[in-house]
Amino acid sequence: MSFNQMNAWFALLSASLVLGCDRALVDPPPPVPPPAPPPSPAIIVRITPASVTVVAGHTQTFSATVENDRGASGVTWTISGCTGDAAACGSLSSVTTSSVSYIAPVTQQRRTIDITAASILSPAQVCSTVITVLPALALEQIAFVKNGDVYVVDADGSNAIRLTSDGGYQYGAAWYYGAAWSPDGSTLGFTHAHVGEAEIVVMNADGSSPRILTPHLEGDSARDTFGGWSPNGSQIAFGRSTPTDSVVHYQDEDGTWYSYRVWVSHVYVMNADGTGVRALSNQSESSSDFYAWLPDGRIAIRQAEGIVLMNPDGSAATTYGPGAPVWSPDGSKIAFGCNRTICVSNVDGSGLHELPMPGSSGSYGAFFWSRDGTKLAFSIGYAWALDSVVFVAESNWDIYAVNADGSGLTHLMSHNAGVGGAAMGAGIGRLLGGPAWSPDGKTIAITIDADFLHSAAGGIAVINADGSGSSEINNTAGVSSAPAWRPRRK
Repeated sequence: MSFNQMNAWFALLSASLVLGCDRALVDPPPPVPPPAPPPSPAIIVRITPASVTVVAGHTQTFSATVENDRGASGVTWTISGCTGDAAACGSLSSVTTSSVSYIAPVTQQRRTIDITAASILSPAQVCSTVITVLPALALEQIAFVKNGDVYVVDADGSNAIRLTSDGGYQYGAAWYYGAAWSPDGSTLGFTHAHVGEAEIVVMNADGSSPRILTPHLEGDSARDTFGGWSPNGSQIAFGRSTPTDSVVHYQDEDGTWYSYRVWVSHVYVMNADGTGVRALSNQSESSSDFYAWLPDGRIAIRQAEGIVLMNPDGSAATTYGPGAPVWSPDGSKIAFGCNRTICVSNVDGSGLHELPMPGSSGSYGAFFWSRDGTKLAFSIGYAWALDSVVFVAESNWDIYAVNADGSGLTHLMSHNAGVGGAAMGAGIGRLLGGPAWSPDGKTIAITIDADFLHSAAGGIAVINADGSGSSEINNTAGVSSAPAWRPRRK
């Protein structure tokens, strides 16, 4: 290669290199890949209601919603958190992809069961609801007064509801007592006492629509006390106390003189709406008290001469006699105190027999018929003697049940505060109310005063009628009235 040819070749190579570098500098960057598509919205399953209480044997319906459910596929339903068949866990019916009905098992024990809804589109996406299954007893409610206010509570101790809010111990506060259910269980009646006055009030079972049936104008000194509902619920008996012109003066052992005005009480009847108020007893200095409604619609009042039976309009009055009989629910028998025990007879006096009393040291207290009239429950109280001083120990008592024919005496519950407890104060742990039978006759409720010796919890206790056990359903201080079972609605 000549020298000129070599120079030409180098010139061509240099030009090629420059041209190649120029291209590298001006070439466009490689294309950017397109963005990834956004993720699909999350599938979320929800169940309504999120938690619920179902009474044994009853049905609850649930519904499910699924967010971002393309194609509206819905859910599948399963029972979870329970091992066993339908008798143990319940069952599902009326199953769709959006709703289901759950039938609770018939059980005597409270239990929790889950129902799960799983997305059909994405089975991993699930939601569960918690069901608390209550025994059928939870259908029963008990009304009572605590710290001056009216409460209701399920018989298993759940769902305590305060129906009134102005009660209390402080001066000027109201005080409610004597709560009683209407025969159909829809209404509560009671006494509403406040400064210088006392009236009859009724309200719906949920606490709504309180109504004063016997309002008193300012300066009216009459005070009313709720007595009881007539068997058909159309009438209410009540007592009305009024002051007389009589004043009693007396002197204590220290020489200090005191005086008080004599009050008298009489029995009245009115319609359940407060109309038609009328007096049944003689408006004299002699007092009378409401005693009981009889199953046949007659009313019994207590006067000095004994128990007087009459129609609600005051007609056909007859004196039943002295004593304090308790009529059976069907009116065919009576129970009454006799010879330090309890006697039972037919209403005409035939078939008289004494019920067995355990031991000889106690004396019977309140006694009540079961709803079917086959049994009675009663309390026995005891007194203690120490150095010839007798302590009446209201804190020492037992509860028994017995068949009306005298058989099957069963000890249900006892409380013994001892002599020390009696000496410190007979009130501690004393039996305030009951025994009161549940509508099905399987349980008995009592009210116990709060016991600062911790021998009794206080509040309301429910006892199995066969003596198999007891439970406390409101074990706090302040309960001060007899328990009242809500009648079963027909």
